[in-house]
Amino acid sequence: MNPAINPFVSSQDISKGERGLGKIASELQGSVYGIVCVTRENQAAPWINFESGALSRELDESMLAPFLLDLSVRDLAGPIAQFQATESESKEDVWALVKGINEKCSAGIEVERLEVLFNRFWNDLDRGLREVRSMQPEDVPPRSGYS
Repeated sequence: MNPAINPFVSSQDISKGERGLGKIASELQGSVYGIVCVTRENQAAPWINFESGALSRELDESMLAPFLLDLSVRDLAGPIAQFQATESESKEDVWALVKGINEKCSAGIEVERLEVLFNRFWNDLDRGLREVRSMQPEDVPPRSGYS
């Protein structure tokens, strides 16, 4: 929604053969906002706690937001439970996250315009999130490299 944002997704932006941890560390140095997608299945996985810890250390004054795909805030456990989480099923919660990210942008867009864009695309986002929530754990490829 904000063209000034240049997202980095570790599972997509690290090339085969590249040193994953080095790439993640390099990207974190220039980041001001981190989002960690959390599911019931992955919340206790070593890699999610590693990446969350790395994000929180590198971001310092910046933000780390757990994005809860199939669990609620009260079900969140482990080290990432200390951060204010966003429940993906709540339009209001997701809107608050979008506003928060925009506020951290050096080139944020006006809130009224952002809200129009958010409302325009919410149904598509919600549909995609419902699809993700309906996936069974065996449908999701395992994460490697952090055992």
